[in-house]
Amino acid sequence: MAAIITNTFLALVLLFSLNSYALSDYAKIKRSFIKKNYSQVLQNFSRTRSKKDLYKKSQILLILAISSERIKRYDYAYSFYYKKLVKEHRRTFIYVNKSIQNGDLIDETKVTSSFKVSLWKVATNLYKWLMEQDKVNKRFLSRQNLLSKIVNTLIELEFREAKGDKILSNVNIHAELLNRKESRYSYRLFVDIISWQKEATITKNDMSLGGDLVVTNTGLCAGGGVSYQNYYFGFNLDTCLALGLGNVSLNSGSIEEYQQSNIVAAGVKVSPGISVFVSEKKAELGIRVPIFYAIQDLEEPSGFTLEEDPNLSFLVSLYSKWPINEYFIQTEFSKFLSNDSSMWSIGVGLNF
Repeated sequence: MAAIITNTFLALVLLFSLNSYALSDYAKIKRSFIKKNYSQVLQNFSRTRSKKDLYKKSQILLILAISSERIKRYDYAYSFYYKKLVKEHRRTFIYVNKSIQNGDLIDETKVTSSFKVSLWKVATNLYKWLMEQDKVNKRFLSRQNLLSKIVNTLIELEFREAKGDKILSNVNIHAELLNRKESRYSYRLFVDIISWQKEATITKNDMSLGGDLVVTNTGLCAGGGVSYQNYYFGFNLDTCLALGLGNVSLNSGSIEEYQQSNIVAAGVKVSPGISVFVSEKKAELGIRVPIFYAIQDLEEPSGFTLEEDPNLSFLVSLYSKWPINEYFIQTEFSKFLSNDSSMWSIGVGLNF
């Protein structure tokens, strides 16, 4: 019997202590709110050891929600308004949601104006939070979806329909603008048909004959690329390995007997550049500065001296890319900076 009395007494003391803590915390929060020290309101709440008890009080939830609004912490505000809504209108909240999910007509007599106003406060603070965000991520999309459900519920209840449509439209526009500004990486593989020219000079050792030669090469260049781009433009880097065959022709001079054909050429092309998107389907036009390293051995006839262009070359090019779903067609026309030779390519690729 003594043990029962002792345990009961201890339980009452503990309960009294917890209630004292809750009352003390509530007083601090309310005092800060009366003084319009809204940041202090939230600080006092964050330090309390009796949050569960305070959550049971509608007045404290209202104080926390208003304080959060005043200091523009809209994420806190909509959360506190939501807790207050569920606490005060739980049955109505469940009834409205079930009616909308089942496609049933809502009995207006079961939905109070207080419920509609409370739901609108949740929506407006969620809307303000979304409009402050600078990127579209999973959290943004989740809360955008929640806002859409809340506003559509209010529209079903015929409460501020025009304003509801307006805030949904504003959020959609904001999300679209953020998506357009956001930069992301994209990758691709491609194969190009490529053709380029190489210049050389041949001179007879006695200086009696000489001429300028042009080697025209045609082959394939296979590789991949990466882009860092937003809705408007992108920075690109493509790399491909080239393999082709070349034929020699005389460009000018007095020598005619020098001929070669099907000379193997191999090289690598690295093409940094920038491009802009010129259509909604992401067609691109851009400028590149390719770096091309190619190896090709020309036969030097006996009694002649052959001077070839260096293996490493720098070019400037115009580039285009035309998407077809996940595939694309690309073209490039380049000019060697060291001479009048040129390079062109056309190919197909896959974005991923």
